[in-house]
Amino acid sequence: MVWVMDKTFEPSAVEARISAMWEREEAFRAGRADRAGAPPYCIVIPPPNVTGSLHMGHALNNTLQDVLCRFERMRGKDVLWQPGTDHAGIATQMVVERQLAERKEPSRRELGRERFVERVWAWKEQSGGTIINQLKRLGASCDWSRERFTMDEGLSQAVVKVFVSLYNEGLIYKDKRLVNWDPRFLTAISDLEVQQIEVKGSLWHIRYPIEGEPGRFITVATTRPETMLGDTAVAVHPEDERYRDLIGRNVVLPLVAVDTLHAGTFLVGVLQAAAWLPWLVIGLVVGAWVDRVSRWRVMLLSDVVSAVAFVSVPVAWWLGWLTVWHLFVVALIGGVAAVFYSTA
Repeated sequence: MVWVMDKTFEPSAVEARISAMWEREEAFRAGRADRAGAPPYCIVIPPPNVTGSLHMGHALNNTLQDVLCRFERMRGKDVLWQPGTDHAGIATQMVVERQLAERKEPSRRELGRERFVERVWAWKEQSGGTIINQLKRLGASCDWSRERFTMDEGLSQAVVKVFVSLYNEGLIYKDKRLVNWDPRFLTAISDLEVQQIEVKGSLWHIRYPIEGEPGRFITVATTRPETMLGDTAVAVHPEDERYRDLIGRNVVLPLVAVDTLHAGTFLVGVLQAAAWLPWLVIGLVVGAWVDRVSRWRVMLLSDVVSAVAFVSVPVAWWLGWLTVWHLFVVALIGGVAAVFYSTA
C-alpha cells in the first residue's frame, strides 16, 4: 500500500485523534494493575487560574513537567501527574464584574450574593473547561480521571486539616499583622496583587514639647501629620543616648493633649487604633453610595470638604475656640475623604 505524505503537517488532524486514544486507553492513569509494585513518582501541576486561558508560560512549565513524567514512565515507575485548576477568587470576581459591566447587566450588588456567586461558578465551568482542553491539546500526560479544583469539598477539608496540624505542631502561628485591604472587594489581598504607585509626598517634622521643661522638644518626622491628632505616645529606641533620660516622661501633644514617652524600637508617634474606628465606620456606611457616584465628583467633594475642615483648625485656634471635639470632627472628615479617595 502506498501512502501519500501531505506537503504540510496539519496538527489539528493528528493531535485530537491521538489525545482521544490516550484518554480512551487510560495511558496516563496512575495506580494501574500492571504497575502495582512499581515505585511511585508524582508531580502536582501548578494549578492555572480560572480567569482566562493558558499562555506561553504555562506551555513552557507544563512541557518540562511532561518530559519528567514521560521519562519516569519509561523507567517503569507508577507516575501520577495530578491536574487541576485554581479558583483565584479576587481575579475571577474582577473578570466576572467586568463582564457584567460590558454587557450592561446588573452589578454584583444589584444581583445579590447568591446570584453573583452563581455567575462566578458558571464562569469557572466555562474557563476551567477551556484550560483543561488546552492542556489536552498540548499533549499533557496528566491522569485526567483525578482532575480537581482548589475549592472542591475534599480539598478544602484537606487544607483545613493541614493548617490545623501545622498550627498544633508549632510550625506555623497566627498573629495580627498589617494587611493590604482592597476597599472595592472588601477583602485582604497579597503583596503580589497590589499595584504600587509612587506619589510625591512631604516629610513633616513635628516638635513635641517635653512636659515640665520649657524650651525642650522631641521631634517626630512623618508623612502623615494628620495622624498626630490620634497619637497617644512617642516611642524611642531604649539605647539611644539622646532620649534615654526621657523614657517614662510626658510630652505635650501639640494643640490638644499630653502623651507619654515609651521605650520602643525607633522614634515614632504611636497612634491609638481606636482613633481610626470612626473612619472605618464612616467608610463602611458610605461605601455603597460611593460606588454610585462618578469618580471626579467624589474627589472634588473630598477636596472641598477636607480643605474647609483643615483650614478651620488654625482659624479656631486664633479665635480661641479650638477644642478636642473640633479636632476630632476634623479628623473624622479627613477619614471620610481618605475613604472616598480610596474607593473612587
